[in-house]
Amino acid sequence: MGELIFIKLGGSLITDKRVDSCYRAEVVTQLGETLRKAWQSTPDLSILLAHGSGSFGHSAAARFGTMGGVASEEEWLGFTQVAHAAAKLNHLVRGDLLKCRLPIMSMQPSTSLWKERGRLVHYDWLTVRELLARRVIPLIYGDVALDAKMGGAIASTEEILAYLVPPLLPQRILLLGDTAGVYDGAGKVIPSITPANFSQYEVLIEGSSGVDVTGGMWSKVRRMVELVKQHPSVTVRIMGGSDPNSFLAALKGGGAVTPGTLIQAR
Repeated sequence: MGELIFIKLGGSLITDKRVDSCYRAEVVTQLGETLRKAWQSTPDLSILLAHGSGSFGHSAAARFGTMGGVASEEEWLGFTQVAHAAAKLNHLVRGDLLKCRLPIMSMQPSTSLWKERGRLVHYDWLTVRELLARRVIPLIYGDVALDAKMGGAIASTEEILAYLVPPLLPQRILLLGDTAGVYDGAGKVIPSITPANFSQYEVLIEGSSGVDVTGGMWSKVRRMVELVKQHPSVTVRIMGGSDPNSFLAALKGGGAVTPGTLIQAR
């Protein structure tokens, strides 16, 4: 297996987070076509693909308060509704990517996720590893999770990806959204964020537009900064996903085009 890249299709990119259950099929198809070009031209490339829940899972989770824990009968009903909403979006994404002739295998994270007080402590990643070894693209997504103390909780896509870094050892992580990167207070893209300079940008980073129960951009950047701090060999790029050329350049790496915000250890 050659280079392994984790790619997340952000919920803000593949759905309209301001409108409940609004799926952007044309965006996913365009992303799929770009992925297929990189996949066919780079035989030793391995990809773990993930997507956010956007206006599907986030809207349902906000409605039922799932992020705060699950205890009552009504809350457990909500827990299942959130899982259904996330899986519904996954079904749509998988279908459009398969039409692009990509070897996609969808995996429902909630069947093996386990949290304790909101912290992810277990995910059965062995099947993911075996699919990658066979040059199949696993497709995972943000989902609900059982929690030893809270009953139930939400596991964000970034949280699951971060958990998978130590056992799978990707070289790069690409997080695609509906913005060109991480913006500073003046609306300009921050080219590079490291653990050393994160504090100067932290107060400038805005959250999500639309419903996002997992914290939006600030939470995403903070988690990725901590990730590269713990795993210096990994780099993370937060970028827009609407330009096929920029996406293809980022996939291939090593070129002159460096879109978005690069998060690295130093």
